[in-house]
Amino acid sequence: MASTIVTGLKRQGGGAARTPSVSARARSFLARVAAVTLALVVAFAAPALAGGGGMRGDPQPELALFVVSKAGGGAGSGAVLSDGTMVLVAPTGGDPRTATVCVLHPGDRSCASTATLHAYSKGSEIDTIDETEILYRGSNDVTVVGYDIGYLPPFDGGAVVFNSTNGGKSFSAETVAGNISSIGAATYAGGEIVVATYGSGSLNVQAFPPSPSSPVTAMATPRSGIVENVGLTTYKGGVLVASDDGTNTYVEYAKAGSDFNDSSSYSPVGTFANQTLSAISGDALLTNAGGGVAYLRFFDGSSFGSAHALPTGDTAEVEPTGFTLEEVNGSVPPTVHVFFVSRGYGYDIMSETTKNGKSWSPIATYNTAITSTDVVPVLNSQGSGICFESAGMPTYAQPILNPQAVHISLAKSEVTDGTSTILSGTVKPATPQLKVTLQRRSGGLWYDVTTAKQGKAGQFSFVIPGKTDTYRVVSEDLLGYYLYGYSNEVTLTAVPKA
Repeated sequence: MASTIVTGLKRQGGGAARTPSVSARARSFLARVAAVTLALVVAFAAPALAGGGGMRGDPQPELALFVVSKAGGGAGSGAVLSDGTMVLVAPTGGDPRTATVCVLHPGDRSCASTATLHAYSKGSEIDTIDETEILYRGSNDVTVVGYDIGYLPPFDGGAVVFNSTNGGKSFSAETVAGNISSIGAATYAGGEIVVATYGSGSLNVQAFPPSPSSPVTAMATPRSGIVENVGLTTYKGGVLVASDDGTNTYVEYAKAGSDFNDSSSYSPVGTFANQTLSAISGDALLTNAGGGVAYLRFFDGSSFGSAHALPTGDTAEVEPTGFTLEEVNGSVPPTVHVFFVSRGYGYDIMSETTKNGKSWSPIATYNTAITSTDVVPVLNSQGSGICFESAGMPTYAQPILNPQAVHISLAKSEVTDGTSTILSGTVKPATPQLKVTLQRRSGGLWYDVTTAKQGKAGQFSFVIPGKTDTYRVVSEDLLGYYLYGYSNEVTLTAVPKA
């Protein structure tokens, strides 16, 4: 099954068009950093296992940034198909403005195909401020929903949809779907596309079928009052809509089977004072209290549980910003992947995961997002995928891959010179038949010795000759899903015969 996709989120005032967001930086600074970023990408592209020439350290070239599009554009989004294929969309600049769709297979570093979505008629355009959202509907069906600011009979601007039945390779022409005044977020629930406004005097929600026979004019108003940021997600077939007024966050819920265009379908389920909305996905809500402090809460169908502060390490040094999350359903309970950008480390992307908000993984650090004001996680059910760095020029993808834990031990750490022993180990998670490479250290470098394949439980073993040497084992990466895994080191000591 595809993972739950992070909803769209609009941010008014202060730069970023969508969460995950990064505060705007001076263009002159971006220009200086861009060259450095590209140099890092090239430097990171070295082979992971360097045969007879030896290698030092634990390089992870599969984490290198890569370019999705050389053209700049607006804030984007992504969806994951059941086979792991990622479909990305972002508005592009120019006149008339269009939107570009990229189909990206796991492990690939370029689009397998692209499609250009054109506006309704001459003079109309897909707005580069009101973002496009892409939603997976099952099988090979995906829908891009966007806001067209041009004249759309009978409206002067409104929601439009483009549909694909072949996994994003090609799309139908633009269809006018509704008369909502802006689109800040979208989700797919009960067979309908559901969108919500942002940056308006009240929160409006509108639902319509993927292929409407006529534009929908009915809409709900779950909350009156100023809306700065908004997020939508599907929970048990219903719709959770989160928004803030620039100071406080509010969440309303419409149960499965409700009329999503009826205001009475929505009930308040949470109010969080002095915290703005960062992201919502599945049953997980992320709010920002300012000063690098963010809180995670879980929804139980009627209300949100207690707040869990994100353990972002040395906050004063990391200076976290641009918090976002995606909840993926590949395990029970689902895993929440939280991402943020560190202003203290050159705007590197950082992430940590949790299942309950109490226990967290160590923080993982990725490459810089300095050239983008929009970082969107697009993850499959195993938690691997990319962060889509749209709203920049060019637009990048940061691979997000799962680690492999490799542990080895020697049957004997000391043997008589000329005899042998067994080095055995395991890889977690197990990936049967994936290659593991035994390496020997010499002169500070590692050299390949021989290879084996993992068993059903991730187990492997090697016969080690009776000679004093230090060894480790490297598990091969699984393209698009797992990083190379590096084991602990073990040293065999050979003693002379008596």
